[in-house]
Amino acid sequence: MRVLGTSIVITGLMLTGYFAAREAQVVYRNQGSGVGALSGLIAGLFISAAFIAATLVQSLDPENMRLLQAEVQSRITQAQMAQVQAANVDMRTLTQMSLGVAVTCCSLGFPLLGLLLGAMGGSMAANLRRPPNTPK
Repeated sequence: MRVLGTSIVITGLMLTGYFAAREAQVVYRNQGSGVGALSGLIAGLFISAAFIAATLVQSLDPENMRLLQAEVQSRITQAQMAQVQAANVDMRTLTQMSLGVAVTCCSLGFPLLGLLLGAMGGSMAANLRRPPNTPK
């Protein structure tokens, strides 16, 4: 399911840049990549906002937090657990910190991914629209 979701997001961000460049009727690749990058960035910001909202809604449920805490605890080795206990950090705090890191990284990652893939899609759209005898 994750692979399917990831491929949908990647394809969607590239198509966002492609359609934006096509609608702007750009001819040159640098124009297409600029238009595509802007549209991909905006789409990435929307994806990031949706991810944050979904994560916050799920974190409000105590049962989900217990499941996440059990998952974090199962992935920690004994040596890491000893370090966590030496730092006087309980599992609930560690789980909240891991959730915060995930939200932060994905909040930054989706717009950057949208910027890159949107620029690629926009560049492809401009390359397809260019007449045969025009310079790149």
